[in-house]
Amino acid sequence: MFSGPGDPVLTEHRPALTPGRLYALMSAEFQECRSRHCIGCVMPMLYVVEDAGMGANWALEPMGRRCPSCESAVARIRAKYAALYDVRDHGLARLP
Repeated sequence: MFSGPGDPVLTEHRPALTPGRLYALMSAEFQECRSRHCIGCVMPMLYVVEDAGMGANWALEPMGRRCPSCESAVARIRAKYAALYDVRDHGLARLP
């Protein structure tokens, strides 16, 4: 999962997007910055985090394959968007 200590914490509320819109933004950015040699990696799906405190109310599933270059890109994108947005659709699947 791409979340944890060191995540941006804001004292003001972040605007909320639908999960689909947030995923579309992150996925588009990932497509632009992923390794040109890697055609198998995709942006992981997001899910709601209960009791997120002041952090984003969502996190990302693990990547489907091990790719250090793409994992780094996903971590940067997640940090950027976690500081900017929450999700507003609380019907999202919740992982344990």
